[in-house]
Amino acid sequence: MTKIIAIAVADIHLSHNPPVSRAVEPDWLEAQSRPLRELRELQKKHDVPVLCAGDVFDRYNPNPELINFAIRELPKMYAVPGQHDLPNHQIKDVHRSAYDTLVEAGVILNEPDEVCLSVPFSSGCFQVDFFPFGSEVKPSSDNEEINIALVHSYIWIKNCSYPGALKENNLERRSWKTWLKGYDFAIFGDNHIPFTSKAGDCTVVNCGCLIRRSKDEREHYAGIKMLISDGTVETHTVAADQDKWEEVEEALDSEVNMTDFLTELKSTDSSSLDYRKAVERFIRDNKVRKQVEQELLRAMGD
Repeated sequence: MTKIIAIAVADIHLSHNPPVSRAVEPDWLEAQSRPLRELRELQKKHDVPVLCAGDVFDRYNPNPELINFAIRELPKMYAVPGQHDLPNHQIKDVHRSAYDTLVEAGVILNEPDEVCLSVPFSSGCFQVDFFPFGSEVKPSSDNEEINIALVHSYIWIKNCSYPGALKENNLERRSWKTWLKGYDFAIFGDNHIPFTSKAGDCTVVNCGCLIRRSKDEREHYAGIKMLISDGTVETHTVAADQDKWEEVEEALDSEVNMTDFLTELKSTDSSSLDYRKAVERFIRDNKVRKQVEQELLRAMGD
């Protein structure tokens, strides 16, 4: 008999303030709590673990109110940190992050540098190998009945990527079959366009976002993935009828030419100071409207 063995999510991106697309929400914390309630209810109904493939927070250092909200509203879950969870996108600095606060609070159940873990569920255990942002995915060496890789890394397939996505991140490359050898499932976060595919014998689940924040996420939305013991995946689409949207992202699309923007950034070195200067120079030289300027600066953490 097939049964649900785990619930998979990624890219929750909790934030204290709403993104520009959801600015009309009367209570942004309540808007974020709605999909989290569904997630907790599913976990309770099926009595299985939740596996989160990173980016729990939109910023690594949110204010205390949001951290308290996360402790209160998130289900207990196994997770890996994504780049948004990490200071300077460095796993060595995770101890300075709100993500690590969730570990200390017992909301995230594994240590953030855990390599592998045997995770119990209602009728047994499965093995999970953890690959936080920036780590190299390696084949499974375990002989458990079910082996799962939990990964925060951008992967894509045709029609499920941003324009110009790196070829080495294409799941159809032969090397992914080698890297994911021995796994029954690989759960990925970072790419907000959800899809399920295969790499050799491994079922690859790219979860997409849990909380919709942008126009693209409004169009490409799955919500929650359910892993089945026979290697298949079911999708639970989170109710979104109460979500409220500000129709302003067209301004961002039309005023910010990303090709020009990225070219501008390539002229800088890797320091955050030069990065900020490049963004400010682009805003000034292209006469970007104030609302768009605020959103670009907000994305950098201002």
